[in-house]
Amino acid sequence: MNEPTWRDVEVVMTTFSNDDFTRASTWALRRFYPELRIIYADGHPVSSFKPDQPNTQVVWIPGACTEDCRNAAVALVGSPFTLLCDNDCKVIGPDAIPLCLEAFTEYPKCAASGWYGL
Repeated sequence: MNEPTWRDVEVVMTTFSNDDFTRASTWALRRFYPELRIIYADGHPVSSFKPDQPNTQVVWIPGACTEDCRNAAVALVGSPFTLLCDNDCKVIGPDAIPLCLEAFTEYPKCAASGWYGL
């Protein structure tokens, strides 16, 4: 496998029905990765979130738990790598995704990277 880039990643973002946080987190990602595909996972009984940007999708399962919503969203990912993040995650630099992907290049048997540590 070639060294992965951010273009090999799709995002599954849990929204928790908090539109302001979701928009801020989306802006932070799109600031450095404007074409990144984002799939929003929402289980809130009444969802008002409507993404207004291209390359986005919403999985809304009213009343479902976070894990079920996230799993349904991950089923729609078509890229080799999935970035799972909550809507309180803010990317603050262009190296965020490449640094997470670096572990997969250095350690081919690696199954996960990140989790607030990178």
